[in-house]
Amino acid sequence: MDQTSFKKVMSAVIIIGLAALSFYIVKPILLAIISGAILAFIFMPVYNFIFKRTKMENFSAIFICVVLILIIFLLILERYESF
Repeated sequence: MDQTSFKKVMSAVIIIGLAALSFYIVKPILLAIISGAILAFIFMPVYNFIFKRTKMENFSAIFICVVLILIIFLLILERYESF
């Protein structure tokens, strides 16, 4: 095996190893990242609707955050209430 082939193979092994380690580090929070992206995609039209009506960015963002917190809180409350 010549020098350039060895460098290419080692580079590929290092990149694959780093990708695997990166995934291992991110795996615990991957569900939260995906869930956040889905919620942002779902609630963006609601935010835009409220913003068009009120013309206040901060109010629209806070309103959406409060609605999301209430939804999550009610889902958690419902889950633990059934035990």
